[in-house]
Amino acid sequence: MNKPKVDHLSKRVKDKVVIITGGGSGIGRATSLLLAQHGAKVIVSDIDIEAAEETVGQLRAFTDETMCLEQDVANHEHWDKLLELVLSRYGHLDVLVNNAGIGISGECRHTRLEDWQRVIDINLTGTFLGVQAAINAIGDRISPNQSSASIINISSTYGLVGGGLVSYSAAKGGVTLLTKSAAAECARLGYNIRINSLHPGGVNTAMANIDSEDPDDQTALQEFYARVPMGRCAEPIEIAQGILFLASDESSYMTGSELVIDGGYTAV
Repeated sequence: MNKPKVDHLSKRVKDKVVIITGGGSGIGRATSLLLAQHGAKVIVSDIDIEAAEETVGQLRAFTDETMCLEQDVANHEHWDKLLELVLSRYGHLDVLVNNAGIGISGECRHTRLEDWQRVIDINLTGTFLGVQAAINAIGDRISPNQSSASIINISSTYGLVGGGLVSYSAAKGGVTLLTKSAAAECARLGYNIRINSLHPGGVNTAMANIDSEDPDDQTALQEFYARVPMGRCAEPIEIAQGILFLASDESSYMTGSELVIDGGYTAV
């Protein structure tokens, strides 16, 4: 297959080694493709290995420097295996995108403990394990051709304001402050690792039930988008563009910060 030509000047993450969790679909897949087009060596992880393999198949249109791994982000042994594989192949890690997550609807009074725990395990504990693994893998070791390493934690507008999804909001709020705490820690230790959170609003992915035929889902979506000043959801590529910025050296003076991409939802 002939690879599309990309102007080398546009390769904003050239030769960066990047791990993207939940890379089998949605924001994760869009980010994998975008970063690969901009020169990154992309490692895709997902609990759905077939979806991850499909993403890698699409990435091969741009690069041969890609691979995938089945991963449960809430399992620390899976993180150990992933980092061992990446370091043995490339010798370093430049970017981690903690994207894997799930959403379970429910108000506090109706949320089952098992649903609460599952969301916390994947969305918050999974992010913590990723941050911890990446810091320990990178430490003060930065590849010679990079100015800094970057950890990007995908939170949500519901990590900034309450949204009625109690377990999801609690987990994403935890991600927001986990990000700030870890960013300050790395700066204090002199590690050249930037850690920021990105906060999407509604995005056209399977998690958002955009294509659901359930009337209740459609009603909830209409009510949500009525509160968005721009009146629509984002496409995954619009979120991926923000991740590209945080992954690149263009964001070299950002750490512990929140990048909000929500069509104005949190502005009103």
